[in-house]
Amino acid sequence: MSVNLQVISTLQDRTQTCSYCPKLCRPACPVATVEGNDAHSAWGLMNALDDVTMGRAEMDATLTDAVYACTGCGACRAHCELDIDVVGTVLSARADARRNSVSTDKTQAVRESLAKRSARVSRREHNVGRVARAGEVVLLVGCSDRSGASLRSLEPLLSKWLGVSVWLAEDLCCGMPWREAGELQESSQHLAALAERMKDASELVALDAGCTGFLKTEARDPMPRVVSSAVFWERVLARAELPDFTGESLAIHDSCRTGRALGIFAEPRNVIAKITGRSPIELRASKRESLCSGGGGLLPLTYPNTADAMTRELAGLVRESGASRVVVGCSTTQARLTREGIKAMTLERLLVEWLVGPA
Repeated sequence: MSVNLQVISTLQDRTQTCSYCPKLCRPACPVATVEGNDAHSAWGLMNALDDVTMGRAEMDATLTDAVYACTGCGACRAHCELDIDVVGTVLSARADARRNSVSTDKTQAVRESLAKRSARVSRREHNVGRVARAGEVVLLVGCSDRSGASLRSLEPLLSKWLGVSVWLAEDLCCGMPWREAGELQESSQHLAALAERMKDASELVALDAGCTGFLKTEARDPMPRVVSSAVFWERVLARAELPDFTGESLAIHDSCRTGRALGIFAEPRNVIAKITGRSPIELRASKRESLCSGGGGLLPLTYPNTADAMTRELAGLVRESGASRVVVGCSTTQARLTREGIKAMTLERLLVEWLVGPA
């Protein structure tokens, strides 16, 4: 089958560089490690994609399935001496596969899931009924997080501390899931709609780590300044009148999208210390070596057994730490760890509990 490699063909310098590398990032890939399959490692994917761009192979169903064996955790890039953007290349390959209608059971599962999400998001966005006001600080909950109701109690506190209007924006989507599926047009439409709705805000605080990473790299004018949750809370709590320390021993899990990708490590630790009066417990694998929960990159749809194995491994580290609970960077990781019997919460839920009281 002849395909039009409109996106991946422009990234041949990346694929060629990786194809000559002796798999130095191989131990970093959580998917390949769980599966014991080099074809799904960063090197395996880039080598296969190089064969396609050089005309030695085709973008067939086997390779299409392979490029969906990636969570986008970025561990490969963190271990790469040349800083090759493997995740961006893999997402580009997904876009080419989608453009050329390369269909498999896995891509069909993704399309069906996105069709349901699209209907749900469109309905919710239609019901939001407002845009950001001039100078307003907007806290973007994220379309996958259903905890907005419990977070609304933060709005009046933040307005008082910041001296400006604060809007907890629920049910709005940045477009990241469509980007991960290779649906570039749909992703751009969601991103543009969000930017238009937020254009008068002073800043947009993305509470979900995935949204933060996506908006930091993809957002363009008229999107206001995008700030991560932990950076925002560290700044806010420095000026607030706060309750006593809780004294609880909490572990911290560093999100792939804000930790490894953006280097945001100190801020969440500082916020937790502000709440508990002590530094968080570090997992055996933390910061740039932090384990992926298996929830990103649409992996739970395409390789659910692999995703579940990754979650179990992370849950094991949390249990090993002896912490009573673990603070995570996104609602997806929270949900996946909760299913494994781990008491996990996002920074916002911890803050509501501390500042307002248990729900």
